[in-house]
Amino acid sequence: MIGFIIPFKRKTDNNWEIECSNLKNTLNSVINQIDKNFKVFVIYSDSPDFNFSHDSVEFVKFPYEFKSTNEIAKLEKVVNPDFKEGISDKVYDHGKRLLYGSFIAKEKGCEFIMPVDADDFVSNKLSEWVNLNKNNCTGWYIDKGFIKFGLSKILVKVKRNMNMINGSTHIIHVNLLPDQLMENINPSLMCFFSSHGYLTTRLKHLKNIDLVPIPFYAIIYYIHGKNWLGFDNLVVNKRVLVFFKKILRGKYLSSAVKKEFGIV
Repeated sequence: MIGFIIPFKRKTDNNWEIECSNLKNTLNSVINQIDKNFKVFVIYSDSPDFNFSHDSVEFVKFPYEFKSTNEIAKLEKVVNPDFKEGISDKVYDHGKRLLYGSFIAKEKGCEFIMPVDADDFVSNKLSEWVNLNKNNCTGWYIDKGFIKFGLSKILVKVKRNMNMINGSTHIIHVNLLPDQLMENINPSLMCFFSSHGYLTTRLKHLKNIDLVPIPFYAIIYYIHGKNWLGFDNLVVNKRVLVFFKKILRGKYLSSAVKKEFGIV
């Protein structure tokens, strides 16, 4: 069984209504799975402003305080005195929520876990894929997906390396999680999932594990003004590039795509 882990932002600015709307859309996407043997864990500090009830969805209060970049660096230097590069407070907070949710999913009987950001859409075939192939693999990554820019009805096809640009792209067995208690995990390892582009390399280096690419388009990366780790100006700065990508690799947001990805 797969556990989807959704780390939800703190309430820090005036975009709370948008953040909650994005979370609700992501939840509607995730619970759209064909195979109903799955769980969803939303890790939050501030309760979203909507009610959402589903047998497979659990809202879990995040018990840790937000730490500044300087506080994180001090913690890391305790175990790594030569540490010089700073760890972003957003990356650390994001990663800590994901690990916390992953450990809970493991306790609740999930064999595999998948981080999903609270503004992405996932294929309804993922739970089925994991449950059919769980005995043959310890983990997968999403190699192919789509990008949706704002309100556009045209999706940009990403034919490979989707895992290098989006964090909702890895499914791993719970045995691959760090084996320490949360309180004992140093900050750099807390970013186990947040540095998503290197997760396949990290698992290969640390555990000699090769994640396998999922053979179908399995994620829609929704790019908007307030993505978690900072894409505020991406739509504007990449406007020309996006135009050409739409022509060369575009796919219309059809009713079939909406059905598969739970877009209402």
